[in-house]
Amino acid sequence: MEKWINRESFGSKYSHLILLLITQNKYWDECHQDHIFPDSKFNEDEYKKFKLNDSQIKYYELHKNSIINLHLLNPSVNIVKSNDDFIDWGNEQNKEFLESSLIPTDINLGFDNFESFIENRKEKLIDKIFKLLRPNNP
Repeated sequence: MEKWINRESFGSKYSHLILLLITQNKYWDECHQDHIFPDSKFNEDEYKKFKLNDSQIKYYELHKNSIINLHLLNPSVNIVKSNDDFIDWGNEQNKEFLESSLIPTDINLGFDNFESFIENRKEKLIDKIFKLLRPNNP
């Protein structure tokens, strides 16, 4: 399951299907795949701003388009969200929305905490998929 999650990325063959599955969204064609942490933030200026080292930059680049950094949004919400810092946009959302998108609500959602976000959300994605595939197992 972890290999499957690690393999899928923005626009890949199964990414939209996986996101529909985990959010149990019934509106197949009315959603946009959205980068939770906006793609536009993954650049040299942001890396310098947060004083990221080479190892961190490599990790950020590896995971920026990962399904772990994607969720589905209504097109109009996606346009409003645009390139906002996720911590600002996330703080404006209600906890129920964040939880339904499997976004961790118990960690710092700042760009400088992207690694922790990825690890936490990966666990949530894997757990959710296992529960959906084996609904009768605890």
